[in-house]
Amino acid sequence: MLFYVAGDFMSRKGAGIERGSISLHPAGFIRPAQPGSVEASFAQPGTEETAVMIDTFDRLAIGAAARSCEDPSYFASCAGRPGDAAG
Repeated sequence: MLFYVAGDFMSRKGAGIERGSISLHPAGFIRPAQPGSVEASFAQPGTEETAVMIDTFDRLAIGAAARSCEDPSYFASCAGRPGDAAG
């Protein structure tokens, strides 16, 4: 689980990630860098963002409140433009 605390989240530009967002990263699921984000980082001396990653030994249960605010298009941000699974 990744909790985005503060800043401008360069790694997920345009994906709807902002302060207070949470993303889940199930074991064995590889999430690549968003296309172009690695190249965009080369000219940057650093980032102004804070996020906390929590690894658990046991599965997390996803409650109704979390399901009610899920962004169904988030997964597509790994393929290209947010909301475009084809990239």
